[in-house]
Amino acid sequence: MMSKIALCADSQCLNDPATLGLKGERILDQTWIVPFADALIARKYLREHDVAETWVVSNDTIDGINLAAALKKDNARQAVRLFLSSPSGSKMSRCQNAGVIPICGSREFAHLYTAHKLDHAQAQKRPEFREHPFPETNDIQQLLEDRTMQNSAQVRGDSASARYEAFDAREQKPQTSEETASPVTVRRIVHDRSGQTAPLPTIDIDEIPLITNVNAPVHSKTYDARPILEGTASEAPFSQGIVSPVPPRKGFTPQASETPSSTVATVAATKKASAKQIVSQVKGAHIISVVSGSGGTGKSAIATMGALLAQKRGIKTLLLDADFQFGDLKYLLGYKETLEVGDILTHPEQIETLLKQDSWPALLSAPAKLEYSEVAEERIGELLAYLKPHFDLIVVNTGSFWSEFHLQLLEASNGVFFVIDQRPSSVRACNHALDLCARCGIATTSFSYLLNFCSKKSLLSTLDVSCALKGATVHEVKDGGAEVGELLGAGMAHKLSRVNNLFCSSMASLLEKTVFEYVKPSLDPSANSTREKSALPEKTKLRGRQKRRAACY
Repeated sequence: MMSKIALCADSQCLNDPATLGLKGERILDQTWIVPFADALIARKYLREHDVAETWVVSNDTIDGINLAAALKKDNARQAVRLFLSSPSGSKMSRCQNAGVIPICGSREFAHLYTAHKLDHAQAQKRPEFREHPFPETNDIQQLLEDRTMQNSAQVRGDSASARYEAFDAREQKPQTSEETASPVTVRRIVHDRSGQTAPLPTIDIDEIPLITNVNAPVHSKTYDARPILEGTASEAPFSQGIVSPVPPRKGFTPQASETPSSTVATVAATKKASAKQIVSQVKGAHIISVVSGSGGTGKSAIATMGALLAQKRGIKTLLLDADFQFGDLKYLLGYKETLEVGDILTHPEQIETLLKQDSWPALLSAPAKLEYSEVAEERIGELLAYLKPHFDLIVVNTGSFWSEFHLQLLEASNGVFFVIDQRPSSVRACNHALDLCARCGIATTSFSYLLNFCSKKSLLSTLDVSCALKGATVHEVKDGGAEVGELLGAGMAHKLSRVNNLFCSSMASLLEKTVFEYVKPSLDPSANSTREKSALPEKTKLRGRQKRRAACY
């Protein structure tokens, strides 16, 4: 006796299994699969019938993870599997909390599908299975008809027996290459029923693989399920699987049994580890992420000024440009040559270069090549774990396009600056992003909402935005005028931090309330104060010349 598999998927996946890595397969024609496109019908059927397992891919009416959790709640003894096209830490944790077994990617789904297809094909060869393919209540009448036909065939002559033997021979005829359109075939799989570990076979899946090395050519669309031996992988731009030792920070003495490098190597080796789990294993800097729901809100200016003011106070600060696609903090600060994210991920010992910048905040810029951005986003937890033990404060600037990377970064941060500007669309985008955080279970208690470009002529006030955000506290960031844009555009952010500007003064008061209470200085700020005193007369002379020139006219 062989039970069926319940498959919950949307109509597109059922009609086109190529989206699941099963090109050429006809899921709707498989007798061992009970397909469902509607969540209510699936839940009603599974309450009344028993199946071997339930596979949830997606649904036309409800999200896949919600449907899987509901099916598991309806029958706790039922095995429920959820297909994850892009596994992440948050999705894995939600599956674990709901008691759902994750299926990580189309490759694993193809293995699972093929193994059950093999079981079904082997069960059909047994005599008892031919008599009782699926002995359920709905098939009782069909079973009686089959037995009646068999009894009548025995009463008839040799001609009837010959016809049935010919029919059985056609059933046992092996499939040819022309008849089999699917790349996932039963004869390609060797199923081990003894319980011993057997090497997985090679399965042809017609899909484009995820390439960690952008320079590596794609030779074939063939996946080998056997494990790759260590030392055979080619060097990628951000090599994965090789964790170099992280140099200790000056004045920082970790415990003998737990070092940052060993912790990162242990946690990063786990596929289910999220950025929060990796970063929480390492002690060190206070992480502040600057985010927004839309572009043009002034995230880069706020992140840059926050890092400059923190370093000026004596806090060893790192400014991380996590806008991995179009980050430009390098140009705002006027740095000619900086380390990139890929440099630290490939050679963590280069952190010593960042530690030499004592007068200004260290900057870790975005990858110079746009195609490296996805690799950097996937390893944000490992990157923060490398940097955290060496600094007192890490300010992370992000892009306006939200993805799984943003959610992992929010979970790993100690505080978040959510920037809003004077546009009503920016407020709506903020609420839209907060709804996403609520659905993903991300706490927003550490969020600080900043209303940028505030002035007497502003369209929105902090009270207006607070009402739109259901009573949340909103901090005001003054509009510094054209001077802010001109100095930042010229790469003179350091000079802007020394100017008595409304933007700079409001940022200083904001940091006093949100950051400086939790982060204590570890550097001597006397060097920065000496640099400021030498620069003040230059600004005074400049203003005096401007006044005298204006008086001549």
